[in-house]
Amino acid sequence: MNSVGAIQSTKQIEILKKALIERSKRDYLLFIFSINTGLRLTPLLHLTLNHVMKDGSYNEFLESSITETTDIYLNSEVKRALTLYVNEHPSNENFYLFHTKKILLIQLQDSRFIASYLKREKMPDLSIQSAFIV
Repeated sequence: MNSVGAIQSTKQIEILKKALIERSKRDYLLFIFSINTGLRLTPLLHLTLNHVMKDGSYNEFLESSITETTDIYLNSEVKRALTLYVNEHPSNENFYLFHTKKILLIQLQDSRFIASYLKREKMPDLSIQSAFIV
């Protein structure tokens, strides 16, 4: 049985970022959002453009009513990833950032893609579960 470990270095994070941005800007944004805010997957999946952007500029914080914890700061890396993603998608304020009807299938496909990428990069002990807080 294979075992997986946690991400232990910034080099591993950079490799995952590269794999994800090549795959999908949505997946890249999901990863960047999760590692920079510490939010779990469920609150992330409920985020709309309106939660992160008002009047054409990004909010500085996600409000506690959204995160179900405290206000969470959106740093420059999150805003950069948002810009990459939003520029390719509709700007409807009710647009779900991570909307998909096939979330389980996509997670499985992403897991397979990242596993093959990590194997190529000689990092087989990491997995998608290491990357996302579920």
